[in-house]
Amino acid sequence: MIRFARSLIGRFLLSLSALLLVSLFALVIWERTFVIPSLLTAESRLAEKELDRIVLAMEDNHDGLAAITRDWANWDDSYAFIQGQQANYTSSHFSAEMFEDINVQLMVFIDIQASIRWVAGLDPATGEYRTCSSLSDNCEWAGRFIRGFDAFDFQQGYRLIDTGTGDTPSLISAEPILRTDRTGPSMGLIAMVRLIDERLVETLERQTGLVIDINTVATEAQRLNEPVTSRQETVLTAQKRIEPQRGTEALLITTDLPREQTNHYRSAFRYTMAWTVLLLLGALLVVLSLLWVQVIRPLKQLTGFTRKTRRDTFWEQPAQFQAVPRALKTRRDEIGSLARNFQRLLAAQKTRTSNLVKLSHQDPLTGLANRRLYDEKLAQALSQSQLVSVLMLDIDHFKLYNDHFGHQMGDDCLVSLANQMKECFEQPGNVVARTGGEEFSILLPGQSVEDAVQDAERLRKLIKQLRIPHPNSPVAPVVTVSVGVASTANVRGLGPEMLMRRADEALYQAKAEGRDRIKRYAATVIQSSD
Repeated sequence: MIRFARSLIGRFLLSLSALLLVSLFALVIWERTFVIPSLLTAESRLAEKELDRIVLAMEDNHDGLAAITRDWANWDDSYAFIQGQQANYTSSHFSAEMFEDINVQLMVFIDIQASIRWVAGLDPATGEYRTCSSLSDNCEWAGRFIRGFDAFDFQQGYRLIDTGTGDTPSLISAEPILRTDRTGPSMGLIAMVRLIDERLVETLERQTGLVIDINTVATEAQRLNEPVTSRQETVLTAQKRIEPQRGTEALLITTDLPREQTNHYRSAFRYTMAWTVLLLLGALLVVLSLLWVQVIRPLKQLTGFTRKTRRDTFWEQPAQFQAVPRALKTRRDEIGSLARNFQRLLAAQKTRTSNLVKLSHQDPLTGLANRRLYDEKLAQALSQSQLVSVLMLDIDHFKLYNDHFGHQMGDDCLVSLANQMKECFEQPGNVVARTGGEEFSILLPGQSVEDAVQDAERLRKLIKQLRIPHPNSPVAPVVTVSVGVASTANVRGLGPEMLMRRADEALYQAKAEGRDRIKRYAATVIQSSD
């Protein structure tokens, strides 16, 4: 245990465990000190904003009532009625349906002497429509709504919230009675009353999308300068007090707000905390592996690579050369320097080995493939394709050419013919090889025997058109070639040796029949034409 604690991994483990505990403690403190208070503050601001929306919606409703009152007060018919004219004014303009449609409980006409001239509305107790010329009998219920009108300015009008003496609170609007063009003098007031009842609350709920409750509270109760909130697990209850302009009680607006957003943020933070803990645990495992990753594993990787390079066929097949892993070469430490030096050593060795392999696969005189490479490509083509054609070509009486011109001219002749062959068969996949002193072989994968014969004939003519002098040839005064053609067409299981043997037999027949011609295996000779 002591040995582990003194090791590099042990010290890393102790340090990171301490870091994890400190981080957990810091997250808890952060939540309690900053996150939760911030969420509660934002929640309180939201509650205040929503209460303000309710108050604004009530004010808009009061504005609508004032607009209706103004329409009735600034009307020539009303102006005439308050002066004792328009005898049919009340019967033709007032009805229970009208009061229901505009959501008005009471309308009162008061003349300039502050005397009531007409009262009409719906009795809150019975819901019946009543009209009176005074507050007697059927209209006694209207008395509590219209008290104190004589104290107001009959030239300006007014609007107020009235909480009465314990009955349903109301919105009241009064406007001076003027002509339609709003000229005077004022002949009195028209006052309208709208109850703050369930119907008005439903209207406010539709406008705000909130659940609203409006009650009255004694004016002696503690004043609420700011919205008051009480919190439960899923609901925030917010209250705001509105002081009336008249009455013994104040309005108390209450609404319940869902705490989904606060709970969501709190859950998200705790979810983040949980993930942070998991990430710290993961980081602990990662850091514990740093010693392995940064030192031990790279050295083991480099050692394994050197062993693999020594064991594999790199020296025989440099094309299979694998570079030193990039992760090792890009390091900026001693391990990276060692890896880069080893990479340079391997690259130099690859160049030397590639040159040797190239020499082993290439004819040094003509630059064509040699027999070894040709045999490999032929075996590969036969394993990958069902149709393979080959040409075997021999220079006619080349020994006589060498005897006459010498070996240097003979080499020049071989190079010229090799260049012509490369030009003639430059398509991808074709292989032109020097497989003997004056013998050449051409591999044509995927080509039919007929096409191979045509290409062979074209090559024969092109070589003859080079007009390389051959005065001792019994065939022609210039260098000519004979070609044997063989193919795997219509033959199954034909191996490389058998295919080349057939091409050799076809070449032998071409020579036997006079040279300077093409011969296909097991077919009639195709005579040359100059």
